Amino acid sequence: MSIASIDDAIAQYVASLPWETSETAARAALEALEYLYLHRAQVVGGGAANFSYERIETELAAIRRYLGYDARAARGSRWRRVR
Repeated sequence: MSIASIDDAIAQYVASLPWETSETAARAALEALEYLYLHRAQVVGGGAANFSYERIETELAAIRRYLGYDARAARGSRWRRVR
């Protein structure tokens, strides 16, 4: 999915829940959260999708672990998948 706004990112994240059910859902959630993180929102959302910047960081770390990305193996700003 192409994300063009914060609303798109929130919709994609919510549609990916629970992201633990598949790699496809986890990748979609990761993409959405990275978009939100990049835009540095202090508090994002409405309704069931309210979360803080700190929660975004925590969720990003959990998804990256689930997908097998390792920050220690990353070069530069790119994450590398390790399995």
